[in-house]
Amino acid sequence: MGFFANSDSAAARRKTRMLNEKMKKEAQKERNRVKLLILGAGESGKSTLLKQMKVLYGNEKEEELSEFELKGQSAAIRANIVMNMKTLVENSDFFIPEGKKTLKDERKLLFGLDRTNQDAWEYTPELCDAMKALWDDRVITACWEKYRNLIQVQDALPWFMNNIDRIFQVDYVPTKDDWLRVRVRSSGILEEKFSVDGVDFNIWDVGGQRNERRKWIHCFDKVQAVIFVAAINEYDQRLYEDETVNRVEEALSLFKYVVNHEVFVK
Repeated sequence: MGFFANSDSAAARRKTRMLNEKMKKEAQKERNRVKLLILGAGESGKSTLLKQMKVLYGNEKEEELSEFELKGQSAAIRANIVMNMKTLVENSDFFIPEGKKTLKDERKLLFGLDRTNQDAWEYTPELCDAMKALWDDRVITACWEKYRNLIQVQDALPWFMNNIDRIFQVDYVPTKDDWLRVRVRSSGILEEKFSVDGVDFNIWDVGGQRNERRKWIHCFDKVQAVIFVAAINEYDQRLYEDETVNRVEEALSLFKYVVNHEVFVK
């Protein structure tokens, strides 16, 4: 009996020792993990930066981005086109009122889509042709070229419109370039994990709109560094949330808030 008791006791000690060693290794690995937080105002390009990191350093390399992941963005890309074209045409009618007299049927088809019920939208060949005609219209082209900084339309719209025939195909699968350009407003906190030259990284991306920033504080104490993103092409653009505020001024104000936050004062 004593032999069995001693044997069981030795086995238990070996198991405890192995568990302790494993926990130490995991703790050391966690200490070596680099934790980064991406911050910036809304639509500054934070999520696009994270996508580029994922392409370069994620588990799925550029040529291996899964068809499932890409195809999951097809509806968002089509919705981006429709929403941006609606906004562009509406603003064209405001800035250049004489344009209302042209392409009435195409306008009716586009404006007939309810912004509040995107799930019911049908991306038909007729809608595709209507938006192509509107995009090529002289007045709407003039609005894009002259007033684009005053309206809330994505810079990626020309890319999508130049590829709209491909995008509106029934069997459409987005390309990497489509995926990088689609705009999906960030909400909450997103996390990605990468390994670069043997170093593990945890990177958090958070929504940049004003109503999302209260969530940032929950991330500050987890990170070793902050990547602050500002878009220099927004020097003459206004905030989505408040069109009286310049986007670069908002970015500077936000940067000042971040670097002076009590979490980073040591």
